[in-house]
Amino acid sequence: MNTEIKNWIEVKPIGLLLFLVFSLLITNGCSLWQGKAAKGMPCLVAPEHIEGLYGTKLTAADTPARMIRLKLSPDHHSEMITDSLDDKPALIENGQWECRYTSKVTVKLTGRIGQLYEKPEIINFTIDGDSLSAIQYDNDKWGNEGLRLERNPEVTGIVWRLVQIQYANNTAIVPEDPSKYALILSQDGTVTVRADCNRGMGTYLMAGPWLVIRKLAYTHMICMENSLFDPYTKALEAVSSCMFRDGNFYIMLQTDSGVMKFEPAVE
Repeated sequence: MNTEIKNWIEVKPIGLLLFLVFSLLITNGCSLWQGKAAKGMPCLVAPEHIEGLYGTKLTAADTPARMIRLKLSPDHHSEMITDSLDDKPALIENGQWECRYTSKVTVKLTGRIGQLYEKPEIINFTIDGDSLSAIQYDNDKWGNEGLRLERNPEVTGIVWRLVQIQYANNTAIVPEDPSKYALILSQDGTVTVRADCNRGMGTYLMAGPWLVIRKLAYTHMICMENSLFDPYTKALEAVSSCMFRDGNFYIMLQTDSGVMKFEPAVE
């Protein structure tokens, strides 16, 4: 407090009261303004590792099954893929995402290729560990059972070699040389397969724990009599879901008919 204000307060006691009231108004006003601004502003720093791929599989009695994959890019671009698991092309919607209150994610889908939406579709999620749980979304589009997206297992870009195929009838297939039966899931959605003396390529979609592999095409070399080409490639056409555990990659087959176990190839 400078000398002039001090003298003014000492000369006029009422001045002290006015000075205190004025100070309170300024302090409270700034606090209220900052509080309102902070409430409406996105997080300056998103939670660690929130970027990435999430997904689920939606099933309902009156609608076909759908696989949903959401990509949150570091530049805050969002991409939602809806695959109806049929011969039709998947729906790809683009937009932006932002974090709020450090525990919520808002996704705004603004359009698809060649079409800009008149009004963005907004989905609000809460962050729950490695999952995103929708708390505000279009029930007509996504259903009433809830929309919970789980993070994709981190298995892309790795050479996985087959350890065994364990079937539900307690039989198993174990390759003599696991390196002859390998699998690579690339980040661009392509899958590369080594099946004994043949090579194959196709596409895949992973949405959380759910997995589908399509359009596998192989070379036509004739392998040795003890080849596991047929059971291995047949299993890859019947994948249903997957998980990463204890350094190994597991792929579950449809109708709970078996499990494929892979391990990372040793370089």
